[in-house]
Amino acid sequence: MPFLLRGFELIVFSIIGSFLVALAYMLLSLNFLKDQSKVFFYLLLIGNVSFIAYSVYNHDYPVLLLNIAFSFFAIMAILNKKLHLPWLNLKIFFISIFSTILLSIYFNKENLNWLMETIGWFSTIAGFGSYLLYSQKKINLFYYFFINMITNVTFSIYLYYNGNYPYM
Repeated sequence: MPFLLRGFELIVFSIIGSFLVALAYMLLSLNFLKDQSKVFFYLLLIGNVSFIAYSVYNHDYPVLLLNIAFSFFAIMAILNKKLHLPWLNLKIFFISIFSTILLSIYFNKENLNWLMETIGWFSTIAGFGSYLLYSQKKINLFYYFFINMITNVTFSIYLYYNGNYPYM
């Protein structure tokens, strides 16, 4: 399926998406928006859609998976639907992270950049899992931000290595 946007236009679209996501969090942190505001989730959804298009174009699957999941959460929030995941806990979170690291190493062992791919998948699962844990009130805000700080640093390294500057 051909893309409507190519090359430079797609980069501009993803930079606009980055701006919208950053704007959403800035407005939230300055208390212009509440954390359950529909405007907040619409900004995140539009930003994530731009990331999805850019990820598909670049065949960047860790970023694609993460932004599909976050788009799903934004849609659920816009529709006022709650996820009830009683099975979700911290043990499953760590098992998922370690399994992802091992699988990524195994599948990328022939690839020269296996370390960067493993970092990308680790960051994807850690970011996604921490959001799930926080949204289900299984961890507090401090742990959520701590996990996301580590995730953002590792994901930024992965993105820089792969030349995905609009996400950074």
